[in-house]
Amino acid sequence: MTKVINAAVIGFGVISILLGLAAYFAPTAGHKPHPMSLIGGIGLGGLMIGSYFLWTSNPRGGRIMSLVLGLLSLGMFLPRAIGGALYPNGLMAGLSLILIILLGSGHMAANKSKGA
Repeated sequence: MTKVINAAVIGFGVISILLGLAAYFAPTAGHKPHPMSLIGGIGLGGLMIGSYFLWTSNPRGGRIMSLVLGLLSLGMFLPRAIGGALYPNGLMAGLSLILIILLGSGHMAANKSKGA
């Protein structure tokens, strides 16, 4: 389970960075390059990848950081996705939800194995 969660955290970070770069350097038809998408995508992705590396020294802190970033991302992208913009908002909302579910199930599995 840990390998899946690690891959999901790294994958989420990489996808966030790539979508931020795409929004700035290759915007969709009818949209202008937006520097905030570039800054936000690289920032969120960098922090998410940073939370993975925090796991090595402080596993609990790294997982909490990943969860908080996932919740913040879901809170930002879900209302926009419901408003009708499925790409990239729906994609990021879906990935955030999957990440949150994986982190929650990993937490529950760890507690179950401890006997708590």
